[in-house]
Amino acid sequence: MCCEGAESTESTRKKIIAIDLFCGAGGLTRGLLDAGIEVKMGIDFDDSFRRSYEHNNKPAIFYRADVRTLNGNDLERNLDIKPTELFLMAACAPCQPFSRHINNHRYDRRKSLLLEVGRILTEFQRKPDFLLLENVPRIYKIDNGRILKKFLRLMANLGYNYKADVIDAKHYGVPQTRRRFIMLAVRKELYAGKVVFPDRIYGKGLLPYKTVRNAIAHLPRLRAGQRHKSVPNHECANMRDINRKRLSHVPKNGGSRTAWPKELILNCHVDHTGHKDVYGRMKWDAPSPTLTCRCTSISNGRFGHPIQLRAISLREAAFLQTFPEDYEFFGMFGNMAMQIGNAVPVRLAKILGEYLVNLPICRQPKFVLEGGQAWSAGNGIQIYPMKSEHRARSSGRSLQILFLGTVDCIR
Repeated sequence: MCCEGAESTESTRKKIIAIDLFCGAGGLTRGLLDAGIEVKMGIDFDDSFRRSYEHNNKPAIFYRADVRTLNGNDLERNLDIKPTELFLMAACAPCQPFSRHINNHRYDRRKSLLLEVGRILTEFQRKPDFLLLENVPRIYKIDNGRILKKFLRLMANLGYNYKADVIDAKHYGVPQTRRRFIMLAVRKELYAGKVVFPDRIYGKGLLPYKTVRNAIAHLPRLRAGQRHKSVPNHECANMRDINRKRLSHVPKNGGSRTAWPKELILNCHVDHTGHKDVYGRMKWDAPSPTLTCRCTSISNGRFGHPIQLRAISLREAAFLQTFPEDYEFFGMFGNMAMQIGNAVPVRLAKILGEYLVNLPICRQPKFVLEGGQAWSAGNGIQIYPMKSEHRARSSGRSLQILFLGTVDCIR
């Protein structure tokens, strides 16, 4: 519930300024913009993402920086957030350090990136009103959960209510099975209620899941290695002759490499029953498997087109990530596949953003009046002692209030 006595207005709820740490090509930024949140900048170390990000997310700018070198005070000054504006910090640290495909015994210094987000939080003079985090589910298990537990303790100590759990994007209209760790956090003085995830929309007893057919069946046919002349990014990787033969033996609409004749089986797959998704085809009438940074290569997952003799194209991958059709990617082919596969699905980002936009919050944080003291009530309001009453001044206007001891909100 909102703070007692608070008023939540349309303009208050929707005036949210945001930054997007580890922004990549802008999937999260695009979803937040679509939700009505003003994203001022995306920050990432890889400058190859800049053109894709800025071309599709105006007026947001791309700022190249290593998050480990960022200072919260400097970042706050550059953002210049007004007292009447609410502030969201979104952070989707690169998933590779936390992925099950990485050797857990080899230390990857990027594993500390979540704690770097925490450090930046502590350096802000004005703490973000909202926090949105996304990562792979295995973040719970890295270093026996110590990194995540340390971060959650910090969130509690900084005064945030939060919800942190694993959700599947297919429940929110993404035509892809994509389980991800999500955290939504709100400062307690703005929202004293329980933070929850948006209700599922698709699934058992709800709307049917969006499928591969829904997402990509309308696109023109391609041959392996071909680029379409008029559909941006509708291009797919070429294949060696041996891989064409292999894919030709995979049954259409969901088949796997188990159908290969003996002479086509790779040595590494002899007497090995795992990894059946590699060289497989997607199913038309089901969500796609989870896309990765190599989602346009049949040797890296079930990324074969349901019926055509090729891997999915960049544009098909983008549609499976719910990027709009006018969202154009730039760079080398492999780099664009990484931009798409690593992104937060745009539709999921929009739904999470809309939850924060529509959350009923206090206009002002809580404060306590004590005789003889001047207290800040937040957003530029100061409380001054005046014998038997106190005066609250804001924006040149004054409001007479009785000495009540504790006041939840002034509006």
